[in-house]
Amino acid sequence: MAVPDLALLLTLIHLNDNKIEGRKRLQKEVCILKYGEKIPFNYEFRSYYYGPYSDNLTEAIDTLASLGFIKEKKEMLTDYISKYVYELTDDGKKKVSSILINIRKNNPQLLSKLSSSVNELKTKSTQELVIKSKAVSHLYSIN
Repeated sequence: MAVPDLALLLTLIHLNDNKIEGRKRLQKEVCILKYGEKIPFNYEFRSYYYGPYSDNLTEAIDTLASLGFIKEKKEMLTDYISKYVYELTDDGKKKVSSILINIRKNNPQLLSKLSSSVNELKTKSTQELVIKSKAVSHLYSIN
């Protein structure tokens, strides 16, 4: 049984300690999971400024935010540079609980693979994820 992309995305955020810091990091994690680990995300990626980028994934994040499952917080790093942080809300955590029950019941191998892959990715810097996402997807930066 296939797991919908939004459910996988919420699970990904949950496995990242309920928070992912940075749009770039989120994009690269999903790309690596899709192409490198064969996690069944259906997002289409294309070459962009920092390597692989998915418009569909950006839309999915907007959808999860509008449904109240995640909150998007903009943090200013300097006067000109900001970073977005994506964090599960209480409703998002409740939703993930039911998603996890479903995945454990219907596809425990997927949850195990996703969990071990995310644990590995958490140890990498965002720049390392950029490099790895380019390598596994064969989608590079546009200039």
